[in-house]
Amino acid sequence: MIGKRDKDFRPTIIVQANRLIGKLEEYSEEELCACVAFTISYAIDNLLIPGKVENLNLLFDATDLSVLNFSLTLLKNVCTVCLNGFPTRINRTFIVGLGYFVRKVYKAFYYFLPEFTRNAIIVVEDVKKELSEWYDMRNVMTLYGGILPNKTINFFPPDMSMYGQTMLSQSEVAEIIKKDQEPRSHSFETADSSTINTSNKSSLIEESKNFETE
Repeated sequence: MIGKRDKDFRPTIIVQANRLIGKLEEYSEEELCACVAFTISYAIDNLLIPGKVENLNLLFDATDLSVLNFSLTLLKNVCTVCLNGFPTRINRTFIVGLGYFVRKVYKAFYYFLPEFTRNAIIVVEDVKKELSEWYDMRNVMTLYGGILPNKTINFFPPDMSMYGQTMLSQSEVAEIIKKDQEPRSHSFETADSSTINTSNKSSLIEESKNFETE
């Protein structure tokens, strides 16, 4: 799913490993990896801003993974899609919910990752504390220490409305630019001209007459 933006307006791709594995009964590993790739591609095409916001964050949720429900090939392929398929687009990868078994697997594969990828990975221990350095927690689901309700349905299209942040659509930006470029009136009339004129107009006329006679 696509989560909210961080403090620098980067959108967040949330990969919940247990949900992916639970879908193996309905879909093949290739289809699930394609779904992840589509989600990232959608965010790149529709949620980034050239020259302003050019990468995104990945939150990998390993909660509830264990020996009994672990699919190494699926998770390996998903990680390959995310980290190697879009290497310049992933700003940070936050890994949350690492249990004992998954932590051992992670450590075994960590040093096989490219250095560029390793430097972008953050294993989150204190979810609320560490994510608050990157996110306004009002824009984070309660599952990850925030106050937003956990999302379980209606994942697409993503709802990008956020507390404390306003992102305008291209049409809204174009309208603002258009209004800014419109010629401005330079008359003396103001929003309060009716009250000003009734009280001052006669005195201004008298002053002008006196000036002419002098």
